[in-house]
Amino acid sequence: VLTTMTTTSEESIAVSTAKLVIKEARKSITSLHVECCSVALVFILKSAGDNATDREGLSSIYQNAVEEWSTKNNTKLDKLMFQEVMTRCTAPLAVSTLVKPISNAALNGKSNFIKSESFLLMSQLFTIT
Repeated sequence: VLTTMTTTSEESIAVSTAKLVIKEARKSITSLHVECCSVALVFILKSAGDNATDREGLSSIYQNAVEEWSTKNNTKLDKLMFQEVMTRCTAPLAVSTLVKPISNAALNGKSNFIKSESFLLMSQLFTIT
């Protein structure tokens, strides 16, 4: 997969790879596959280090993933993807990546269940800080 990946001059390899992993997660048929994609995304997020451009691009990917999870009916994305960030990344990294999209999900979720799951994620996020 990575050998056929092309990047634009504005898009880093980390962001391009994360987009491919999200695309793969959308096709997931087992929870183990979703977990594997989630861990891969965390690894990519951690590898960005202090690179502001990569961080911004990766945050945008997570924002889109949370939005898809919270608003679309037929998505394979799971809250596990966001919990992995909380458990495997430092608190400041997790907070800076997830606070805005999860708070939007709590307000705009497709159902009361998703809204309550968003509040649960938010409480987990602030428990790690």
